[in-house]
Amino acid sequence: MKFFISLCILLGESTLASSALFKYVRGTVTVERSGVQIQVLKNSEILENDIIRTSKKSFALIKFPSGTQIKVDPKSKLTVKNYIREFNFNLDRGGTIFQVKKRKDIFFKVNTRTASMGVRGTTFYINQSKNSDLSWACVKEGSIEVIHNKSNKKVIVNEGLGVSVEDNISKPEALAWTRGINWNLNESDKGINNVKITGEYNILNFDYE
Repeated sequence: MKFFISLCILLGESTLASSALFKYVRGTVTVERSGVQIQVLKNSEILENDIIRTSKKSFALIKFPSGTQIKVDPKSKLTVKNYIREFNFNLDRGGTIFQVKKRKDIFFKVNTRTASMGVRGTTFYINQSKNSDLSWACVKEGSIEVIHNKSNKKVIVNEGLGVSVEDNISKPEALAWTRGINWNLNESDKGINNVKITGEYNILNFDYE
């Protein structure tokens, strides 16, 4: 049975501009729009319901009118369901970094296969396994509330900690593999994120920086 992650964030901005843009593209990145595959370039526009796909050794940096930014990892698939009056994403595989501006009135949600999370302005990473329901989430700044869709179990994940979510939610801990995350959101080839996820836990004196 498959489940879904919802990340709910209250953002504050009364009015949003209408366009989100790819601020940087490396390698082959495509958007599926109304069933048509389109290769994107820097400054290409993103529309609601676009499906973003990145190939091996490719990634994309995206900036939204609210100031929120995301980085889509190589070999990922992310659907941008909404971003004008609310944020709603589906992460089908791969990973994405979200840098969310703290706001008051805009609803923010990210769906994977396992749980739901709420945030109030933070920087965090989500990864969805291609071949299983296993999802991961970790927080660089701020905190997130993780809610398992099957059991409704709730866990707060604070800065520097992470969890895995599948049949259950793991205890929030410092995860060794998260030290390999490239949090860089600058427009540069140095921004590629090839983090290797493992089951290592309990890093003493853990620091993302």
